[in-house]
Amino acid sequence: MSYATLDAIIEQWRPVIEAVQAAQLEINGAYTQGLWSHATPPEIGFATAPDNLDAKPTDVAVSSAEMTPANLPDEWRLAVCWDVYQGPQGHGYINRFAVIDNGVRMEIAIDEGGSGWSHGWQPVTP
Repeated sequence: MSYATLDAIIEQWRPVIEAVQAAQLEINGAYTQGLWSHATPPEIGFATAPDNLDAKPTDVAVSSAEMTPANLPDEWRLAVCWDVYQGPQGHGYINRFAVIDNGVRMEIAIDEGGSGWSHGWQPVTP
């Protein structure tokens, strides 16, 4: 599986995540942080069931499972988390996606608030 294929999956998921985050902003006045969906990201080219959706940050009332739309597949090709921030540009959140590629954790970050914290696929140390 190529990173272009993963990017296409991400583009399908972004409106779904955006709708969930917009609802959280309306209800709570802020976006909601979500911990990683998987304890270990899927190997590139394979799908695995999220095993960490019940986890939640200590300062967040809802788990990722409660924020995850029911229409997503049971097994995902990417791990996902959401980081939130409030800065001079206002509230925002960053979609982060991860896979394991030949033993290396690779992540992409997409800023949905204008802070400029996006980056393409790159190796990271969790």
